[in-house]
Amino acid sequence: MKKHKWLLVFSVLFIFGCGIIEIAPSKKEKFEEYKKNAENQTLIPVVFEDLDKKIRPNDFLIIWAPWCPHCLVMLDELYLKANKEQLESMVFVSSSYDLKGISKVLNRRPTLKEKIKFLVIDGDEYGAFEDERIRRFSLAVNGEEGRGSPIFYEKTEGGEYITQSKSNFYHIIFSK
Repeated sequence: MKKHKWLLVFSVLFIFGCGIIEIAPSKKEKFEEYKKNAENQTLIPVVFEDLDKKIRPNDFLIIWAPWCPHCLVMLDELYLKANKEQLESMVFVSSSYDLKGISKVLNRRPTLKEKIKFLVIDGDEYGAFEDERIRRFSLAVNGEEGRGSPIFYEKTEGGEYITQSKSNFYHIIFSK
């Protein structure tokens, strides 16, 4: 009798769980829905080849994620210390489709939202999984596999991208 009771409980939970999984939209679907209704049209998917044309020499391209504690600390430091010229030399590309999370992060830092370009890596072009998007986007940027976030790239006068450490990035930005 006990075995049948647990079997029944497990069966109900399994059926209920499958229903939730099937009903819950994927992050990509949420992203598409959000994109249609987005007030801030800079949060759009981007491929590197298009983005590269808009980045000037000595500007920074930064891959980040709204769930990453290191990225949030970096944004807070920029929010508190960087001036308009410094902020305008940066382009942030999110590896995450969590646009609600991105908006929440940016709404707490309105100056950043106004002065920095924020984009999202195109999942159709670079892959469905976040680590895959980071790796493939990084390969497009400078031929090196990027892992984790944030990743800092500086565009040279010759149009190449050099990967910078966090300390080099801060040194360059705050010495301008």
